[in-house]
Amino acid sequence: MAEKALACNLKGYGPVRLSKLPDDELKAVAVALHVDPSSTSVIADILKAKRFISSKPLRPANADNADNADNADAPLPSSASECAPAISEAAAPATAPPAAPAAAPATAPAAAPATALAGESTMVVVKQPAFKITAFNSYKLRMGEKSLAEQWLHVIGEMSTSNVVMASEVPYAQVDERASTMRHILEQVSGCSWTTTISQPSGTQNEKSNKEVHVVWARDGVKIKKHRTLQQANGVRLDYAPFQFAAEDSHGVNYIMTSVHFPPESRKAERDRQISAFLTAYAQTSEARMETPFTSKGARDGKLKETVHIIGGDFNAFPPHVAHAECIPFSTFIGHRVATSAGMRSHDHFMVNADSADKYLIGADVIQLATPHNSRTGQSGVSDHFPISLTIRYAAQTRTTATR
Repeated sequence: MAEKALACNLKGYGPVRLSKLPDDELKAVAVALHVDPSSTSVIADILKAKRFISSKPLRPANADNADNADNADAPLPSSASECAPAISEAAAPATAPPAAPAAAPATAPAAAPATALAGESTMVVVKQPAFKITAFNSYKLRMGEKSLAEQWLHVIGEMSTSNVVMASEVPYAQVDERASTMRHILEQVSGCSWTTTISQPSGTQNEKSNKEVHVVWARDGVKIKKHRTLQQANGVRLDYAPFQFAAEDSHGVNYIMTSVHFPPESRKAERDRQISAFLTAYAQTSEARMETPFTSKGARDGKLKETVHIIGGDFNAFPPHVAHAECIPFSTFIGHRVATSAGMRSHDHFMVNADSADKYLIGADVIQLATPHNSRTGQSGVSDHFPISLTIRYAAQTRTTATR
């Protein structure tokens, strides 16, 4: 089985398929890729090394490689952070045909240094650092259902490329076990350590026992400085209290992130009232955003560091279409015609303060589930909402800053 996987250069082998390999077969794959087979993150290490496989088929280390004994492959880069060579050198044939004479160009170009071709000393393209957040309505985060185990592995595999994962609609009574399971799988798939932070429980006034929480998992390198649960805004009670936290990434960029879950369409008037009160308070009062500046001008006037403000999750609406929310200085990511739920409605979005949207390159994505949970049809899936992600790239800045 390992030989078959290596023969196709592990094409089609992701975390789920690799985890199903017998231990001896997985070890053979690891050794062939110069990965430590005893590592606790061996699957993550294999997936990193996979990125640097050349087009030449691999073979297990214990296979009969006499034909390759004098022409061994070059070792793989020691880590995934190293750049793969842009040009792979093919082995010369045993007997090379004579080269046809060619006319020399009028001006022969200078030969490129070997180090430049290998990408070791000359950088042509600057790789922009990035920060990624994933948010999703987890539909109770049902990690223990065996029928969903493989679906969860694939979904968490997608989420594991994020720096922060935010989940809403997690049952308070089972949060410790389910959040711990999620964290364990994130660490297994990514090969990194993660922290878990949980909000205070909340729910509608009629939901005395079915309280829910928000959960945040942060990858190694992200520091959660403080957090709180917002029970009200501008005097309006927020049923599924948003969870807000201050974070700093490994590049020193400060964030205030808020995981939200607002009432469903069946309670439209109350939903719109809560969204409007929350967004208005957020933009107008520093207390609603952990005493941080909302604009670049506010940061300069207060001699403070700028902060990126991100609100993400299940709005059960398109925020700019909510009364009194259209004039609030946020940029909304994921348009109102993009479906984010099993019912093909646009309910899940990110909102970013306008100045941060001007300063960084920001893009959103939807992890569309092939089989979302659908109570009406009886289809079982991890959630009835699609996870959404937001990537902030730290692009080069202009010399002048527009005044707001």
